[in-house]
Amino acid sequence: MKRYYKESKKILFEGNGYSDEWVKEAEERGLTNIRETYDALFAYTTEGSIKAFEKTGVLSSRELHARYEIELENYVKKLQIESRVIGDLALNHIVSTVVKYQFKLAQTARSLTDLDMLEEAEPIKEIIKDISSHVVVIKKYVHEMTEARKKANNVENLFERAKLYGSEVKGYFEEIRYHVDKLELLIDDEDWPLAKYREMLFLE
Repeated sequence: MKRYYKESKKILFEGNGYSDEWVKEAEERGLTNIRETYDALFAYTTEGSIKAFEKTGVLSSRELHARYEIELENYVKKLQIESRVIGDLALNHIVSTVVKYQFKLAQTARSLTDLDMLEEAEPIKEIIKDISSHVVVIKKYVHEMTEARKKANNVENLFERAKLYGSEVKGYFEEIRYHVDKLELLIDDEDWPLAKYREMLFLE
């Protein structure tokens, strides 16, 4: 046990392996800290990996390279599908619904203004402005994500294509989600087209 502990001491870590703390700790221990899938898949083709697999008779070098290419293809296809679904949901479900709700709010604000209830109309106008700001950003990011996907699809080298999907296309996912989440808090439950987070968490 003492020997095993000493041999594995470098990789033993009791904290959060996804935290910045581990990034710093791994560097101090002289360990690689691969954070992206495409880089992790590349490890299949390193000299050490090939030797280990061939020595144990698990996979040959040719089989490893074939598996590597298959995994890269799967990675690209999954991100491509996810990107298309995010774009479709964002524009054809969220934005379209939100614009209709915004119109309803505008009618309410106009009615209050016509009745000289300016103070009551002001908060509604602020909500309309907030909604507009999120819609503009969502449309911008979906367009940029689509262009990034087109750019990646034109790259012949499979690893470089996967890298573009993982770094550029995927980079828009959280950005789009952030603004959609903000809209979820502004839109009435009856008008929101999807299940809200609190509904999924607390309703049976």
